[in-house]
Amino acid sequence: MNQNWRSNLRAAALSAILGFAPIGLAQTTQPTDSITSLAEKNAELQKKTDAMQAQIDLLQKQVGTPPQHEGTVQKVLLDNQPVTFPGDVTAGYLDGFYLQQGDDFKIKVNGLFDVRYTYAQAENKTSLTNTTLGHDRYGDQSGFSLNTGQLALSGYIFHNILFKAMGNFGSQASFAAPSAGTFQLNELWLAYSFSPKMIVRAGSMILPFVPLRALANNGGSEFPDFADSILPYVPGYGLGADVYGALDDNKFWYDFMVGNGSNSQFDVDSAVNGGGLDNRLSIYDREQFAGAGTLADFAEEPDLQNHDKLVWIAGYGIAWETQNSNVNAFPSPQTGTQIGGLSTAGEGFIPARYVLDGSLFRTVVDFRTKYHGWSTYAEAAYQSIQSEDGPIIAGSPKTSVGQIGYFIQSGYFLIPKKFEAAGRFGQLYTNGLPHQMDVYTLGLNYYLFGENTKLQLAETYIPRQAALTSSNGSLVNTQDWITELQLQMKF
Repeated sequence: MNQNWRSNLRAAALSAILGFAPIGLAQTTQPTDSITSLAEKNAELQKKTDAMQAQIDLLQKQVGTPPQHEGTVQKVLLDNQPVTFPGDVTAGYLDGFYLQQGDDFKIKVNGLFDVRYTYAQAENKTSLTNTTLGHDRYGDQSGFSLNTGQLALSGYIFHNILFKAMGNFGSQASFAAPSAGTFQLNELWLAYSFSPKMIVRAGSMILPFVPLRALANNGGSEFPDFADSILPYVPGYGLGADVYGALDDNKFWYDFMVGNGSNSQFDVDSAVNGGGLDNRLSIYDREQFAGAGTLADFAEEPDLQNHDKLVWIAGYGIAWETQNSNVNAFPSPQTGTQIGGLSTAGEGFIPARYVLDGSLFRTVVDFRTKYHGWSTYAEAAYQSIQSEDGPIIAGSPKTSVGQIGYFIQSGYFLIPKKFEAAGRFGQLYTNGLPHQMDVYTLGLNYYLFGENTKLQLAETYIPRQAALTSSNGSLVNTQDWITELQLQMKF
């Protein structure tokens, strides 16, 4: 009797698990042959399951195990883990999206987009130097602009052959006369690398003089705009050939270029040699030395790395170019080199850029430091303008003038790597002539994802603006208050 009770209990438990009998000892009266039948059915199902698993294993061996892409975005973007494809090809993200096959080839895609809102208030438009500034209101400007819409394709073929193509859909002129959506190819070059110490390149490229253009193209500026006081010395891009490289364990950089001069990249697609211009060659040269730290520490202006030791870098640039902008030039005038911010001999600043018609000598020195969230940047430039076609400035007999500009800026992270406050002061004046321009700027930057996504707010005050030196909405000979709010995104 006791043995039958135990058998009935086991039968009831098995029935409850399989869902074939109600729960409860009172109703567990299944006969022994039912238990045997269930066991046989279970064994038959197990055989079928084993057979199906064997077929699955066979199919996987025949076609190969499919790649596991779960979490690919997380791995590529946040963890910098590449995705591997057949043929030793890898793809991933590291300072840009890339596709690479060992030393055979690498293609990298980068983008930089600056969407800006600007409010510019200009007061006291007058040519009278003895009129008190800030009384006669002139007007306001307000609006959005795509200041930068930059896309770049770069990489190498067979390890030694380097290439880059970079264009910009952003504004090329100014806030007052934007050309957003007008595509301009700024960089298009091919190079051969003998080693990191010596690379020979030809095409359209950044003229090696000041570091500002390269910093801006990398999205590494502390303010939405360059300092107005240094803009007349930023040559931009040009057609030519150069040799460059990094020496002394990535501490010393040099770049020597012979080309067609400032802004000659506009003729990159011309069917006529030199763009059909009476072209005269230019020479640009720059060296910089990282006395503490390396060149890589200064890929951007702020101290995002939060260096625990002081790092610093010093740079020097020198350039010479000549241009014939005379209407009688053969086959046509060259007008790429234009200089803003020259003082008049009488009242205010010249209300237009001076188009070089002669030769230009320019030089620059700069010094940068970073330490525990602090960053400093000082730059001073001088250029001597020589005219071959009479006086440079109306009312002055001078056929040679000098222009001096400088700025000093500093930034500090109130919250490391996230929230930064910055300030800048600069001056621009024409040697021997009466007027100078002062520029004061304060800024706040919030870094959502480093330089990849950041929000910038800047307020600039210019007691008297020099003509056409700025892209931020300022006018000629006015007292300007300029507010800029900019969202930067890059990959």
